[in-house]
Amino acid sequence: MFSTPLKAKGKADKRQAVAGDLVGWAKAVGVKLTPDLARVIEEGFMDGDDAFDAVVGLLGIIAVLLGKRKSIEPKSKSIGTVEGWILGQSAVLDAND
Repeated sequence: MFSTPLKAKGKADKRQAVAGDLVGWAKAVGVKLTPDLARVIEEGFMDGDDAFDAVVGLLGIIAVLLGKRKSIEPKSKSIGTVEGWILGQSAVLDAND
C-alpha cells in the first residue's frame, strides 16, 4: 500500500508523507473516501496515530476482501496473543517463537 516503508508513524509529518499513497490506493480500487476522511489523511492524522492505524487496517481488510491482497495470518504465537494482528496486514514472523 505504501510506495516506501513507513517509519516513525508516531509523527504527523511521516503519516502525511504517505497520504498520497493511501488516497491513491483508495481511488485505484474504487473506495470512495468522505471529504472529512480525505482531509484527515492529507493532514497526517493530526490527532495521533491511532486513527491512522485504524484507517490503514480497514484499507488492508478491504484489500483482502477485494482480492487485491492475500490474507497472511501470522504463525508467531506472540503476534496473535500480545501484539495483535489485523486481517490484511502483513504477518511479521518472530524467529524466537
